Amino acid sequence: MKKLIFFVLTIFLTVLFSAVHADDVLVQHKDITVSKTANRLIIKNSRLQRIFDLSLNAPKTVSLQNSKGEEFASANKQDADFSFIGLGLPSQKGLFNWSLDEVTAEVCPANIYNSECVRVRLKMSESYQKTSYIRDYFIYPDFPALSVENYVSSPVKPHMYWSPRTYWHTGQTSDKNAFKHESCVDSITLKKDITPKKSAVFYAITDGFDKRVEIVSAVGKSRINGNILSCYDNNGKGIVILQEAPPSNERRDYESYDFRYMNGTLYSCNWGIFPSEIVPDKLFKGYRNAMIVVDSAADEAKLIKQYLRLRYPFDVERHASIMVNPWGVGNYYKLVNEQFLLDEIKAVPDFGATHYQIDDAWQTGAGLGELSNRNRKITPDFWTISQRKLKGSLQSCADMAAKNNVKLGLWIAPSANSDFDDWEVMKNMLLDYHRKYNIEMFKVDFVKMRTYTAQENLIKLLSSMRDESNGKIYFNLDVTNGQRSGYFYMQQYGNIFLENRYVSVKTYATVTYHPEKALRSLWELSQYIRPQVLQIEIPSPEEVNPENYKGKNFVSLENYPVEYWSAIPLFASPLLWLSPSKTSPEMRGRFKTIMDLHKSLQKELHESEVFAIGSKPNGKAITGFHAHNFNTGNGMVILFREYGSQNKEAVVNLQYLPANCKWEKLYGSGEVQSIGNSAIKAVLNEKASFMVVKYSK
Repeated sequence: MKKLIFFVLTIFLTVLFSAVHADDVLVQHKDITVSKTANRLIIKNSRLQRIFDLSLNAPKTVSLQNSKGEEFASANKQDADFSFIGLGLPSQKGLFNWSLDEVTAEVCPANIYNSECVRVRLKMSESYQKTSYIRDYFIYPDFPALSVENYVSSPVKPHMYWSPRTYWHTGQTSDKNAFKHESCVDSITLKKDITPKKSAVFYAITDGFDKRVEIVSAVGKSRINGNILSCYDNNGKGIVILQEAPPSNERRDYESYDFRYMNGTLYSCNWGIFPSEIVPDKLFKGYRNAMIVVDSAADEAKLIKQYLRLRYPFDVERHASIMVNPWGVGNYYKLVNEQFLLDEIKAVPDFGATHYQIDDAWQTGAGLGELSNRNRKITPDFWTISQRKLKGSLQSCADMAAKNNVKLGLWIAPSANSDFDDWEVMKNMLLDYHRKYNIEMFKVDFVKMRTYTAQENLIKLLSSMRDESNGKIYFNLDVTNGQRSGYFYMQQYGNIFLENRYVSVKTYATVTYHPEKALRSLWELSQYIRPQVLQIEIPSPEEVNPENYKGKNFVSLENYPVEYWSAIPLFASPLLWLSPSKTSPEMRGRFKTIMDLHKSLQKELHESEVFAIGSKPNGKAITGFHAHNFNTGNGMVILFREYGSQNKEAVVNLQYLPANCKWEKLYGSGEVQSIGNSAIKAVLNEKASFMVVKYSK
């Protein structure tokens, strides 16, 4: 009898527990589960689990584990995971009264802006200041990352001075007061043996900087800059935090740093909202951060690139391009008329290119100089098609493009000097050009996101054009000057126009083209960024003005054949920075050989992740790029021997190389052979040469 009672009681408790547990599950999708109890929120998939304590009525991370159940966080965190500068904190009980109003979870299907994921939304409020907050988490199936973004609405201004000169008024200058003067997007108290090791600081404003990435030690630092921070234990396990934000030196935030590390707690700062921008009854959205769990430091670059692939989907069939942009010729303003553009478009197929972009000069207004030099207030007639140069229409160009199987692109410069307040007028005009002339790529120049309003209006312009064209429209986001999106922000709208580098115009050294500089820029960025979304320029040797190079410390351009110039962006997105109609037939054919090679590799490249390999380019290196397809196990390698390299051989480390793989040369002279499954021996007999090889299992 006792056994029967025990059996029945066991069944009852099991059913009861199962029912309660089922009620706690908010979403179960593929390998993702989101569950909640009174004071706990758990977000997990097969690769990570993050647990939040909700007792503050705001989330506080108490556990972060990998797929093996190894712990990366301390349960002793004292404060909530986020905050906004000058507004009340959940941990300040007695001063502020926070409530957790709602917790929901939903599956978000894949779209043109993001891959399929689950979004977990927490809505919170504070009754004393009457502030409202939304905190969204995003988790992807079978991937070890959890990203987050925050929203705030406040009827009161942040309680602080709106200047970094606060110490003049308070006398408080020490680090212990730093938390009072920062916004925090996300934070975690790290397990004791995991500490910040390095950060990656990125530089755009490429008209002024030749350096692209700086790897900085974070050991022992309390304030750290950069978009990426790596935190590891001695075994190379830990987390990487990626801030989806502009580069450090282009942000508007109050803080002078991007991360803060104090007493074991890591704070990822910068919402992208200066405190004085807060106005009543308006919902403000901050930058997104991603926290990636890393089981081995050797996989850091792979995981960052795979996250960026998920975060910013790319439609190869629609948006991969070999672009011709004639601005690099140097006197484009003087050349533009209808016949010139028709001749240009007709010549594009001779290069193996797919797109021709009409740059600054097509419009009635006098061009970028009117904006940058004279700060002109733009009216809609500025962006009508020039009657004098083009008879008020691009129809003949569209017809020539269709006849030659070329797609048209167009340069634009929205009104940065008025916070893009005319975005809707511009949207309607550009959509009209898209429908009339089949223009699907727009290069966006002269961007200055100096205020939240400017950022918000620019996003409205880009997103509405993508939405209303059913995703056909794609943007080339220029990062050459201003305050712009950089390498990790707004990439759902387009790829990156990286540099203005000229051979034809006498300029200061920074914007003078040289293949060694172009290769170095691409290599530096490819340590972290998917180079497939970087437009890398290729000028024409026939347009070189020797006066441009006098007195500058460059190896003569003649030492590098045009095929070498053309091969630099072979694993990226080629941008022919020249006038096709003014290029000789012989030179067109030489360009076409390499562009045809790129087209033959394009699909495989976009299915792969591309890594920088070899030595950092410095004019004397053997260097290159490695594309590996993690689905098939196959891949490709391009190796360059710079002109100053005295060695024709090098051992180049490669991760993810299959054992006993088969090699096939696709282009160039030289030899490659495997050394185990982690390196190759490369031989390039000629200086200023390159070769492309592929491998298969």
